Amino acid sequence: LQDQLHEDGFDLHGVIGTLPADANESEWEAELERLGARIQRLGPINLAAIDEYQQQSERKRYLDAQNDDLTEALDTLSERERHILTERRLSEEPKTLEELSEVYSVSRERIRQIEVRAFEKLQKAMKRMAKDQGLPNMAPNPA
Repeated sequence: LQDQLHEDGFDLHGVIGTLPADANESEWEAELERLGARIQRLGPINLAAIDEYQQQSERKRYLDAQNDDLTEALDTLSERERHILTERRLSEEPKTLEELSEVYSVSRERIRQIEVRAFEKLQKAMKRMAKDQGLPNMAPNPA
């Protein structure tokens, strides 16, 4: 035991000196068994899970930043443009041109025009924000 303590950089008398005066070997063995049982219940440690958690955390930060940018870009639109674009392109159940034309009492063609203009404004705002953040322009070059 003394050799093992010495290999680990400990001195037997130093270790004994750190023990509480009321230290009881049987109580310590029972505590050691209790802790061993708790560790066993945890099961094997998946070290890959730590890396996966870090990757997923980074992905969440990235997606949160994208969401913040989209929200900021949507704020550049008028209420009507934002509503039409959201209902047509960002909804799980997109509204039809007809449905929106009834809401705003305009033609389907006018709703389509507003949607196109709003999308262009949104793209422009997103490109400006990307440039401000020092991100490369990912849009294809016009031919």
